[in-house]
Amino acid sequence: MKKIFTLVATALVAVGVNAQTEVWKADNLTFDETTKVCNEATKQVLTNENFFTVSKDSKIYDKGTYEAGATAVVPSDGTPLSLNTYILEGTAGPVSMHAVSTPNDDASENEGWQLGGGGNNALNTEACTQQFEKYIKPKNGNPSMSYKSFTEYNSDGGETFRVYEDLWTPELNAMPNKGLYYEFTSTEAGKLKLALIVWRPGNKIYFFEKSTFTQFTPDKLSIEGYNNNNKVILNGRETAYTTFTMTDNHDYAQEGVQGKQIFGYMTLDVEKDKTYVLLSPNGQPGLYGFWFESSTGITAVAADKAADANAPIYNLAGQKVGKSYKGIVIKNGKKYIQ
Repeated sequence: MKKIFTLVATALVAVGVNAQTEVWKADNLTFDETTKVCNEATKQVLTNENFFTVSKDSKIYDKGTYEAGATAVVPSDGTPLSLNTYILEGTAGPVSMHAVSTPNDDASENEGWQLGGGGNNALNTEACTQQFEKYIKPKNGNPSMSYKSFTEYNSDGGETFRVYEDLWTPELNAMPNKGLYYEFTSTEAGKLKLALIVWRPGNKIYFFEKSTFTQFTPDKLSIEGYNNNNKVILNGRETAYTTFTMTDNHDYAQEGVQGKQIFGYMTLDVEKDKTYVLLSPNGQPGLYGFWFESSTGITAVAADKAADANAPIYNLAGQKVGKSYKGIVIKNGKKYIQ
């Protein structure tokens, strides 16, 4: 019996020392040195009957686009338009990510995904549960149902590229036809941890289950992190790290602080084998990374490729078990759910 307890104690110590949470990080993405295009992104061509270009001689506004008080009068058709969309895939433990970016049609390929952050916008202080330097986001591209590009003439006759869109709203109970959104699917139930940056009040955040469009209520969408940057202490607070509460309007609020970006960690309870969507209908939230915490309390760990696949397996009582055993097991000095 003493030998069994010694084995268990040794194995648990190994778990505590060697277990490493598997985290997807934007920091690990690579970019072509010449084109600045994200090497991990896949480009696809996106078409939709609601995507088109309005001819220059068409009037978008009744008084001309540059005049105050002009009302939009959008043509119902035009020249069909295809948009480039850029997709990133990633995994962390049982969670897989499918991130879609569709920037405006005048964007270059390197604007589909760009790195930002670092310095005062890095999640790298002692308060950060997981540390990140950079986040990923596109230059532009709102989630929307339709997309119409047109030429705006200013007061001196100059031309400016413009976009008119029907933005996505949660009442549609549908996925956007284009724009930025992140999808997360987990093969286990537990807690999904997201490290995000949201630019300013008005950039609402929605998180919903994809098949039913069931929304996470605002009380489930709080963010712990920083306002503006990770060094500034505002309004007499002892630390810059704080909790931001989402309002009933899916905006975030912090008493006495307005007009600044926030960045930090959002924790969400997810179910097994379901897909969840994160988006902002009028902005492009950036993603530093994500990871998963099991509902059993055991954090998903990165697989040790050098471990012996045929090593013996033990239950928590230190007894040797076979591959058909179900429950928490110890193999190669690490705990797993079998």
